[in-house]
Amino acid sequence: MIRGELIGRTRASAGLLVLVVGLLASAPLGAEAVRIAPAVDLSPCSAKSTEIMHARYFSPTLGRFLSVDPVGGEVGSSQSWNRYTYALNNPIVFVDPDGRDEYVLTWIQRGNNIGHSAAAVQIRDSSGSPTGLVVVQDLWPAPPGVAFPNLAAPASYDADVMSDSDLTSFEGHGEGRGPDGVIRISGDQQQDATFQAGLDQFAANNPVYHATDANCADFTAAGVSPTGLPTGNGATVSISVGPLDLSKQNVSTPVALHNALAGSDDPRVQVIQPVPDDDPNLRLKW
Repeated sequence: MIRGELIGRTRASAGLLVLVVGLLASAPLGAEAVRIAPAVDLSPCSAKSTEIMHARYFSPTLGRFLSVDPVGGEVGSSQSWNRYTYALNNPIVFVDPDGRDEYVLTWIQRGNNIGHSAAAVQIRDSSGSPTGLVVVQDLWPAPPGVAFPNLAAPASYDADVMSDSDLTSFEGHGEGRGPDGVIRISGDQQQDATFQAGLDQFAANNPVYHATDANCADFTAAGVSPTGLPTGNGATVSISVGPLDLSKQNVSTPVALHNALAGSDDPRVQVIQPVPDDDPNLRLKW
């Protein structure tokens, strides 16, 4: 069934926008099968009719969107490279409520650069429809870097607005490259709000960045957790300062969060780009 959906969906036919109000039964890809209750429809249901699925126009007869999905394909999933199909061409099992979702971006550790995690939430207009833009939000120490032994600094919560098609090239703030891992979380407007509320609550409660207790992965996980998806049990962070070695377990790290989501069997989760190194542990030297 098309989500969005039978009551209150908007149909375009012969260049006119009309509102369908009533109860319908539909075929798997959304074509009208049975009109169960009276409805007000200013145009006939025909092979030329299209549905406005909030983000894009959709043809239930063809079973295809009429513009491309802004999210690219996934290696190993051939149907994901067809930018016009609905729900991987399998509407019985999967749904794609609006074609746009939330994202978790991951940068792995490189040398003493400990990596990074960021969250992206789609921006909707006043009617609740996606705009094609996302706001990427992340947590950094301000100024960049933390001092031993406190591993703490004032928190800087940053937000960048961009097209959702630019996520894979977003370089973060100082990473110098696009994310190493990208995970998409299918959602609706309510889930967007839930995800965002988790981020806002974390920011309100944590004015101080701490490398092991309130870091970028903790911030992203605060958005993921209220959706009911796993955030993992953390990883081990090892810190060497001259002859002194310290270790702390169960620390949220960017790759640990990525791995928890990637290993989930929840149908909302899709790994767009797996991380090249799935070791969640961090090793730091001062």
